[in-house]
Amino acid sequence: MHRYVVGLLQEEGITDYKLVHMLIPDATAALARGDIDATTNLGVPALKLIAQGYPYLDDASKHPSLLGTSATVVSKDYLAKFPDFPAIWNAAREKALADLKQHPDEYYAFLATLGNTTSELAKKVNPINEIKDTAFSEDGLKRLEGTKNFLVKEKLARRDFNIKDWQLK
Repeated sequence: MHRYVVGLLQEEGITDYKLVHMLIPDATAALARGDIDATTNLGVPALKLIAQGYPYLDDASKHPSLLGTSATVVSKDYLAKFPDFPAIWNAAREKALADLKQHPDEYYAFLATLGNTTSELAKKVNPINEIKDTAFSEDGLKRLEGTKNFLVKEKLARRDFNIKDWQLK
């Protein structure tokens, strides 16, 4: 989220701002009190704020170069103890994805329970078709590279590195 906001502000030429990192519940309360002017949010919490009448300022889909992704990482020590872990992890991930594609209603009901929301909102913000079949899609690697480059540029990462050096199949 930090990368997205800083990138968006830079794209718009905005230099007069102060970012404060807050958990979503704290930011929502601060926004309601008028202690902050805006908050970043995603998923169901964002939809709830919009439903409460807060102005909707931006949508990440309009700025694909600022989008991020997630990755699962383990230490070298862990891999030394469990060298088959990457293959097992990816097989479990693929099996889980196949299962949720066969049981989408159960999946969205589960997400709704976790997020204290409805299945309809869970489906809107977590569409199954956005979950990639492959562990490292080309788009995902591109997003990781963009995030890494931002972290290096902002001196939030100690040094530059090659993402492919971390990638196990």
